[in-house]
Amino acid sequence: MTGNATRQASSSGRAANVYRWLQWPCLLAIVVFAASDQILPRVGHIAQIMFILPALGLLLAGVRPGILRVPALFLLAALLVQLSSWWFAPVLSGYEVEASPKLDRLGRWMLFLFIAFWLAGKAEAVRYLWLGAIGGLLLAPWVTGGGHAEIARGFAGERVDFGLRNAQHTAMFFGAAFLSLYALALSRIGQQRLPRLTLALLALALLLTGAGVMITQTRGIWLGTAIGIAVISLLKMRILARRRQWTAARALPILLAATALLTLATVLAIQLFGKFEEGRGTFDQLESLEVEALQYDSVGIRVRYWIYGLPWILERPATGWGINGSHLISQRSEALTPELKLIYTHLHSSYLDLAAQYGLPGVLLFLGLVLWLLLQSRRAWQRQAMPDATFLFIAGFTVFWLIINLFEAYMLYSSGRYLLNLVIACALAYSAPAVISRNDAAR
Repeated sequence: MTGNATRQASSSGRAANVYRWLQWPCLLAIVVFAASDQILPRVGHIAQIMFILPALGLLLAGVRPGILRVPALFLLAALLVQLSSWWFAPVLSGYEVEASPKLDRLGRWMLFLFIAFWLAGKAEAVRYLWLGAIGGLLLAPWVTGGGHAEIARGFAGERVDFGLRNAQHTAMFFGAAFLSLYALALSRIGQQRLPRLTLALLALALLLTGAGVMITQTRGIWLGTAIGIAVISLLKMRILARRRQWTAARALPILLAATALLTLATVLAIQLFGKFEEGRGTFDQLESLEVEALQYDSVGIRVRYWIYGLPWILERPATGWGINGSHLISQRSEALTPELKLIYTHLHSSYLDLAAQYGLPGVLLFLGLVLWLLLQSRRAWQRQAMPDATFLFIAGFTVFWLIINLFEAYMLYSSGRYLLNLVIACALAYSAPAVISRNDAAR
C-alpha cells in the first residue's frame, strides 16, 4: 500500500469513527428539530445547528453519500437562479434592489441534504422523526395557541390558527399529517393487523388531525387533502390488484373510508363553516369575465392579483424582478385598492410568486424538486426498500403539495420549507444505503 493510499485509509477510518459517535446524537437532534421547529423555534434552531455542523464537517472531510449528488445539483441550481435574479434585477424608481444577493431563500429548500445525511440507511429513524413532527403539531394549541378555548371557538365556526403563522399554514401541517396517517392506515389492509393500542392511537391521531384540517378553514387545503385521499386510496387498490390480493373484503374498506371521509368533510364544511358559500359571487363574475367587478374577498383578491400580475411576469420570464418582485408587482399593479395593498403584499401562489422573483427557472426548480421526490420514492418502493405506507403518503403528498401551492406561497415561508424538507429527507432514508456501513464504522 502506498503512502497516499495509507493516508486515505487512515482518514476514512477516522471519518468512520466520528460518524459512529455522532450519528445517534444527531438523529436525536433531528427528531427534536421536527418536533419543535414550528412551536419552539429557538429550540428547533439549536437542534438544527447540532445536526448541520457535524454533517457539514464530515462532508468537507470527504464523506459524501452518492444519494446526495442530485440534491447537490439542485442546491447549485438554486444558487445560480438567485444570483441571476439579483444580477439582472431592474433599476426602477422607488424599487429597492438588494446590495448583495440573498442565497438562503431557495437554499433553505435543501436543508434535507443534512437531514438525509444522518437518516440514510436508518429507515427505523423515520418513524420517530414523523412521530415527533406530528406530536409537535398536536401540542401547538397548548404551546403557541389558546388551548381548549381556541379549539372550542374552532368547532363553533371561528377560523383558528393555534398561534402559528396563520390559519393557512396551520391547515397545511394538519393536511400533511392527516394524509400520512391515512396512508399508514390503508397500508395495513392485506397485512398483519396492528395491536389494539396502536390501532386506537392511530384512529385518535386521524381524528385530531382531521379536525385540525376542518377548523382551520382553508379551502385550498381541503381540496388538496381530498384529492390526496383519493390518490392514496386508488393507489392502494392498484397495489392490491398488482399483487393479486384484490378481494371485495379488502377493496370495500378502502372505498368506504375514502367516500366517508370526503362526504363527511363536505357536509361539515357546508353546515358548520359555510366556506363554500363565500366567494360564490366572485365565481359568478369570473364566468362572465367581469374582472373589474371581482369582489374583494379571499378568492377575488387572489384572482385579481393573478390576472393583473401575469403581464408583469411575462415581461421578465427568464430572471423575474428580483427577490422583492412579488412585493413590487402587488404594490404597483392595479389589482387592489391602496388600503388592501398594505395587507396583501405578495401574489398568493408559489408558482406566480416564484416567477415574479426568479422567473421561470425558479418555478422549474420547484417542480423539478417535487418530481424528483416522487420518482426517487417510486424507485425505492419498486426495489422494496420503501414500505407501502411511505410510498402511499409521498404519492398523496405530492399531489396535495402541487395543489395547495396554487393558492398560497407556502414555498417562500419557513413553514413550507420545513414540511417539504422533512418529507424529502424521509424519502431519502429509504432510497440510500448507510453513509458508512456497519463494517466501516466498526473498524
